[in-house]
Amino acid sequence: MSKKPNVPYGQCSGIGCCQISIPKGLTYYDATLNTLRNHSDVLSFNECGYGFLVEEGSFKFSGATDLSADYSDFVKRIESTIHIVLDSVIAPNGTCANGNECKGNSTCYDVEGGGYRCKCENGYEGNPYLDHGCQG
Repeated sequence: MSKKPNVPYGQCSGIGCCQISIPKGLTYYDATLNTLRNHSDVLSFNECGYGFLVEEGSFKFSGATDLSADYSDFVKRIESTIHIVLDSVIAPNGTCANGNECKGNSTCYDVEGGGYRCKCENGYEGNPYLDHGCQG
């Protein structure tokens, strides 16, 4: 049976917290949460399970405090402090030469490692993938 004092503060060691790095070039990711023995070994201090994607180094596990029954504080901390960076490209094997996704006031650029992206031209901002998405 796990006990609250066994959950280490400040590190994700597999006791109360698990983590994994996502390799560059990954095209699909599926996270599934399961519980062992219906959470019965830890239910006294850990009612819920969470899964979230964060930028490496932006989350510090606070041990049993993060697993406490007052999970609303934990959720608020996650929502207000955690950053995520999604690095996506259009057509991983394509180039700007064969793409037409960039809309008005935007330009296309090829990405090292494959694929391409759109960006608003200087002086414009918005979403370069939508019609009239880049506004000046």
